[in-house]
Amino acid sequence: MDRAQGFCCVYSGAMYTDRDLHVLAQLGRIAANHSFLQLILEGVVWEICELDRERGEAVTGGMSFRVLADTAFNLADLRYPDSPFRELFASRVDRANELRDRFLHSRWLFPLTGPESDAINRLFGLDSDAVRAKYARRQGRVIAESVSLDTITEAAGSIESVALDVAAWLDQLIPEGETLERVSANLLRQLESRGFDVASLLDSSD
Repeated sequence: MDRAQGFCCVYSGAMYTDRDLHVLAQLGRIAANHSFLQLILEGVVWEICELDRERGEAVTGGMSFRVLADTAFNLADLRYPDSPFRELFASRVDRANELRDRFLHSRWLFPLTGPESDAINRLFGLDSDAVRAKYARRQGRVIAESVSLDTITEAAGSIESVALDVAAWLDQLIPEGETLERVSANLLRQLESRGFDVASLLDSSD
């Protein structure tokens, strides 16, 4: 048995523990909620510019998140100068994007389990639910940060909260009737184009 095989035997079992899977699930929520926020900001641009799906995708399809957010806020300022949209959401949208980048642009390490795992966990600083590691180019070194499951869950909830609040603001702009249906249809098409099983989502909401 070589060294690698021995290491695997010492720390045998599932690759991830239940705790690790909870962390990974919340990281997935961060990705999904940020994608939802991006969809809503696209909806703001489409609605203000009165764009259909084809034209809307041509305008916003290649935008980075930062450019999309700036465009949405600038258009809202022009179309609704008395609206508190920027005041209410600009800092929250920026924060949501920072959280997404912080957690998803990192390598994740999890505490080991099994015989003699405590010594190795201490050696690598694996003393929490997870460790976020990222290479800091300016410092020329890897920066590691212990992160709790609660912190990651809170970040996912924060991004979801601002997405829902921006969606509620958008809903107030839309006259009752066909416009709401049009925007809803556009968002559903975008979800489908990004691989979401929209039929299952609609069935589960009944």
